[in-house]
Amino acid sequence: MSAGGRTIWWSDRTLHVAAALSLLAAIIHLWVMPEHFEEWWGYGTFFLVVALAQGLYALCLLRRPGRSSSLALLAT
Repeated sequence: MSAGGRTIWWSDRTLHVAAALSLLAAIIHLWVMPEHFEEWWGYGTFFLVVALAQGLYALCLLRRPGRSSSLALLAT
């Protein structure tokens, strides 16, 4: 990313924390997913898709940190 003409590099620690929090959110969504499937299959499917997206985002952050990962965060 660029701020005022200079490049900002995220530290490894920041990336690991962001990936861990995204993975935690994915686990929480998977944990409550069965309750939502009982109410309606659409709710359960939504929680499943969100959990998969957050898990993949965590992997993406660890494997290829950079501008594309940051833009993916904005899309979610």
